[in-house]
Amino acid sequence: MGIIPQLRAAATGSSGITFVNGAGRRVGRINLQAIRRATASRSIELGRADLASVLYRAVRDDADIRFGDAIASLAEDRRGVDVSFDGGDQERFDLVVGADGLHSNVRRLAFAPELQFVTHLGLYVASTPLPGTRGLGRDVVMYNAPGRLATISPTREGEMAFFVFRSPPLAGIDLRETAQEKRLLVDTFANDRWRVPELLDG
Repeated sequence: MGIIPQLRAAATGSSGITFVNGAGRRVGRINLQAIRRATASRSIELGRADLASVLYRAVRDDADIRFGDAIASLAEDRRGVDVSFDGGDQERFDLVVGADGLHSNVRRLAFAPELQFVTHLGLYVASTPLPGTRGLGRDVVMYNAPGRLATISPTREGEMAFFVFRSPPLAGIDLRETAQEKRLLVDTFANDRWRVPELLDG
């Protein structure tokens, strides 16, 4: 399915990827530690939350950090940018940097809706933490069906459910609306086996 970057991210700190069938029986395994040794990989992967924490600690004494707010509008001229926030504040800045994720609201405000710029590559990806599952294994466990996969991936904080499915662009789906995302996942994976029903319930 062309998801090597996602697999690599999902497998951070894991010892392997175990493939299971619908009954949960192991049908194959990739030894990631052996691959790392064979390729002499010296790469380090850092989780997004860890990176955010490092950056926050580095700038918190020198920058105005706001939590629980978002940019509502931007008005740029040759000398700077007027910014209105959802919380009601209005301020002027020399520079606005949009680093608010794949479906960036800042990018939408500065340019246009993302559909005018995004090239869909044929995949949709979703992940969510699984509470109360810390320390249950070192392998990423993966179930595949035609055009879909679901995994359970270990992290330091606990396990993560990870879903990928192939689809042409879906009209009428707002990928910033959690309720729509949940319905889409349930509809797409509704007939799959293994632990998929449990992961969807979670």
